[in-house]
Amino acid sequence: RLKQEKQRQEEEAKKKEEERQRAEAEQAMQKQLAEEERQAQEAADRRAAIDLGSAIHDKIAQYFNLTGLPPGLSCKLRVNLLPSGDVVGVSIQESSGNDIFDSRAVTAVQKASPLPVPQDAGMFERLNLRDMTFVFKP
Repeated sequence: RLKQEKQRQEEEAKKKEEERQRAEAEQAMQKQLAEEERQAQEAADRRAAIDLGSAIHDKIAQYFNLTGLPPGLSCKLRVNLLPSGDVVGVSIQESSGNDIFDSRAVTAVQKASPLPVPQDAGMFERLNLRDMTFVFKP
């Protein structure tokens, strides 16, 4: 009888250990899936940011007047956007050294409003488009 009781306890302990191992394996799998999903989202956001950066640059460049300016100038702009793409603020963060170029860059951003933005509000926030800074080179 003691032998049967001991055998039953050993079987229960073995079952508990197997359940614990299964739970750990399931938890590890869920963690791995979550990490893969996070990495895929980051990759998608990077691709979207690159595409969006090009689209924003192209739209601003349409409104930029190069007439009479020396080549090779650039300035760093800070642009505040609404989720609709409407520009609510533009400022020079780093000047090109040419006041006319800088002024035209600000004007071009204002005229290009609304700028292209993702339809997905979550992506708009993940890409920090509300308050973005970029180097403008026409």
